[in-house]
Amino acid sequence: MDLQIALGKSAIVRIVLLGTIALGTFAGITRLVAAQTPSPALLITIQDPGERALAIADPLTMKVVSSVPMVGEPHEVAVSADGKLAFVTSRMPGPSEEEMTKPGNDYISVIDLAAQKELRRVETGPGSRPHGIVVAGGKVYFTCEGYQLIKRYDPARNLIDWELGIGQVHVHEIRITKDLNQIFTTNDNSDSVTAIEHLDSSAKSKVIGFDSHSPWKVTTIPVGHGPEGIAMSPDEKEVWALHRRDGGVSIIDVAAKKVSQTLDLNTRAPVRAQFTPDGKRVIIADFFSGAVLILDAVTRKEIKRIALGKPAGDDHDFQVVDGDATLNGVPIVPAHKIENLLIAPDGSQLYVDVMGSNRIDIIDLRTFEVTGSISVGRESEHLAWAERR
Repeated sequence: MDLQIALGKSAIVRIVLLGTIALGTFAGITRLVAAQTPSPALLITIQDPGERALAIADPLTMKVVSSVPMVGEPHEVAVSADGKLAFVTSRMPGPSEEEMTKPGNDYISVIDLAAQKELRRVETGPGSRPHGIVVAGGKVYFTCEGYQLIKRYDPARNLIDWELGIGQVHVHEIRITKDLNQIFTTNDNSDSVTAIEHLDSSAKSKVIGFDSHSPWKVTTIPVGHGPEGIAMSPDEKEVWALHRRDGGVSIIDVAAKKVSQTLDLNTRAPVRAQFTPDGKRVIIADFFSGAVLILDAVTRKEIKRIALGKPAGDDHDFQVVDGDATLNGVPIVPAHKIENLLIAPDGSQLYVDVMGSNRIDIIDLRTFEVTGSISVGRESEHLAWAERR
């Protein structure tokens, strides 16, 4: 179904209270009294030190309608299948590493999207640094960068019921097949992707879910320098791992558990990728160039490069060395960076987080034109789609 049609129907069955009294400005976001959470909604984590929050935007009106304040620094967000709960990997900032590894400083924030409030914080362990997160099979899988492992949280029982060490450094992003039997992670400080295959296909395992005694096969796949972003094709035959530190991508054959092809993307620091729902294209966000790349998933050829961000001041000729931006040998932070992207479920719209610009740009994937933007707070970090079912 076309996104505009779906959104139009959604607008009929809900009332968005945009005429309520504004309480004040939230890092560029106007927070409204009792603004109803729209469905669908675009969720945006905001890392601005003064105004950390989960922002809730309406894709129909292209406006932020509300936000949920957060105490810790939010990173990535995933949504339950029914669209009612959001799960945000978070950690408390601190002036020293010792203070940042205290109990309770690393956690997953469970947020009720209808009530727009934090329900609970699930501790993930001191110094665990939870980051990548996905919801699959009714449970929440997430990476622990500080522990070199992945964990699983069961919202129904409110407990972490499984974990697996993979022995790689800085486990960053995670993807899972629909049958829950294969998991892939990028490990950016080990220059590897880990493929984890569940070997127990018994009826009992499928009914109750695997536990700590279930057999797993762990395969370490060497890839390029600094793998960070990861995308799985809709048919689950390929996994693409982006190399932030060398501008390339490793294409992994899922069945063979090995790299089948490596591409030079001619970019500065590719960080996130996503397949369109039909599997025909791969959309890639480049962190420092401020560009979005659209590739043909079959031919691997670039179709379009869309410039959204821009360098700061006169630093147009800055260099990226080992994933860091420098100008004349001095580290810099470009004004506008592409931090994340999200494709609407119907494949018609692309939402791009232009970090530093205080906006989310919207691109029509039929014309490749920017059709609008959503004003958000500073330091927007991650995007997710929530639709009540």
